[in-house]
Amino acid sequence: MEQGWLSEEEIEALQDIWEKVFKSAEDVGVILLVRLFTGHPASKQYFPMFKDLETADDLKASAKLRWHAGRVMGSLDKAVRSLRKPEELIKILRAVGLSHARKATPVDVKYYHILGGIIMDVLLETFKDELSPTARSAWTKLLGTLCTEFENAYREEGVLEQAAA
Repeated sequence: MEQGWLSEEEIEALQDIWEKVFKSAEDVGVILLVRLFTGHPASKQYFPMFKDLETADDLKASAKLRWHAGRVMGSLDKAVRSLRKPEELIKILRAVGLSHARKATPVDVKYYHILGGIIMDVLLETFKDELSPTARSAWTKLLGTLCTEFENAYREEGVLEQAAA
């Protein structure tokens, strides 16, 4: 990734939406994870701490899920704050990707793509009047970069094929 991968207009549009999202970071993170786990129940196999949480209400009430949601949103916040520093952004994404790749059972990379779609859905639902084509393009690029860097981290650890099996 090189400098200029996002225009200044895209960065500002993305960060403007993010500022609004991050005001309710944990709540939004819970929404994202609940949608992932209820819409794609097989994704819970990678999170033993959530395996016994059957319903959306169970998931929403879980302190462990809320804690993990906060971590997800914190990582996204670091990424969003690094948009003008592509090298720093890549380091952040790679570190998170490596931490997931090194788990005993790495999360299947397809779920990062699915989560990216869920993030876009929530943004479109919540900010439909404010999510300009410029902001939408920027979010698409950021989420695509996140998935690419996670896949690169998995390859680096030699687990991409295992995780996709």
